[in-house]
Amino acid sequence: MPKPRDETAKILKDLERHLLRSADFEHYSRRLLEFLRKKMGAKTAFLAFFDPEKRIEQNPLVSGHKPDPAFLQNLSRAVSQGSFAPDAFRGKKILCEKITLHKSTLGWLGVALDGPGANSKPPHALWKGVCASLKRDLYFIREQMAQTQRVANLNTLYRISRAVSETLNLDKLLASIVDSAKKLLNAEASSLAIVDPTSGELVFTVAKGPKAKKVPQKRMRMGQGIIGAVAQTGKPLIIQDAQKDRRFFREMDAHTGFKTRSVLCVPMKVRNTIVGAVEVLNPTDRDAFTQDQIPPLAALAQEAAISIENARLFHTATTDGLTGLATIRYFRTLLENEMSRAARYAHPLSLIMLDIDFFKKVNDTYGHPAGDLILKELARMIRDSIRQIDVAGRYGGEEFILLLPECAVKEAAGVAERIRQKVQNTKIVLDGRSHNITISLGVAGMRPGDDMTRIVARVDQKLYEAKN
Repeated sequence: MPKPRDETAKILKDLERHLLRSADFEHYSRRLLEFLRKKMGAKTAFLAFFDPEKRIEQNPLVSGHKPDPAFLQNLSRAVSQGSFAPDAFRGKKILCEKITLHKSTLGWLGVALDGPGANSKPPHALWKGVCASLKRDLYFIREQMAQTQRVANLNTLYRISRAVSETLNLDKLLASIVDSAKKLLNAEASSLAIVDPTSGELVFTVAKGPKAKKVPQKRMRMGQGIIGAVAQTGKPLIIQDAQKDRRFFREMDAHTGFKTRSVLCVPMKVRNTIVGAVEVLNPTDRDAFTQDQIPPLAALAQEAAISIENARLFHTATTDGLTGLATIRYFRTLLENEMSRAARYAHPLSLIMLDIDFFKKVNDTYGHPAGDLILKELARMIRDSIRQIDVAGRYGGEEFILLLPECAVKEAAGVAERIRQKVQNTKIVLDGRSHNITISLGVAGMRPGDDMTRIVARVDQKLYEAKN
């Protein structure tokens, strides 16, 4: 029986495919323009729809000779000003008609008479009649294009939201959010800042784009910059020209060498609490972001905020507060899963258990804060010494346990020795004096028929033997 999420994805994909198949509107509209061009004896016919901001779209449909960029730029300016001056089009005779239906302005339909008949008087009656006869067809094309785009966006948003919600690793989650935002909005770059619950500051955590590696993990005051303003007010912002906006944080562009033009930024909220904000920079398919692009990004941000909150709760529940390693309860869950996989595929698996020599003496001499410092430093050295697939957990007190999947006992013993040497050669400053600490380690590999209790007991025995 298919899962509800899989069924939803299939329905959305089928709907998008059906719309594209049932009405090949781009092909239809090009045939319509070809008819118009021939009927008017023109070299070029074009159809330029309005975007939701009532600006001409950047990629009009064209039949015949494609206008040069200057022509399209002048056309866009003329439309935005509400007037049409043929003198601005390098001597071409232009017939251009605003397309309206039911008091709704759709865009412009036009022909460029720069062919053999350019010097003759344009047949205005014929032109008006043709435009009037095509209005309903153009309305149909525009609605089909808009509907297909909405379904495609919904399909994309669903897939992205699903991918975002399926990870509880906070770092991977944040990277997935900015990557998804960039793709969803066809942006050149994207970035994300989350609220530090302790200080209340915004932390620029991750970025995606051509200069992303140069973006520092910068802390900003709430209200600072565009992303800070959005996080403070909880309201989305569209900035048409960032360079002219007083809220724009220019230091980031100066540091990275990136040139920000337009910005769309939305807050991430959970139960009316701001957890951060996500922004996209410089659309690649238009000059600036528009109001119709807020809802898809806001929907993604809503999913992202919930996922961030879940990831934080999961992190709190599964991570030791002092060392940042896995809690023993979570470690046991991971160990059980890995042992099951290792038994199924006959793969090796090893454990390392270690503790700090004479740790009680350290606590008695220098106090528990010094002991905590040693535990945190040891946890850092352990993390630096193991692979990504390995898991380190705090077993209790000064004892630690490591899970090494796909690792035989001999290789695990080598890992243990590297950790021992690294710890022994690292100086830790306590009460103004440098100290070396030492650790003892035990190593055990999984055997046929082992369960979790047996292998843990065996590695514990190996640690006991090493200490004595």
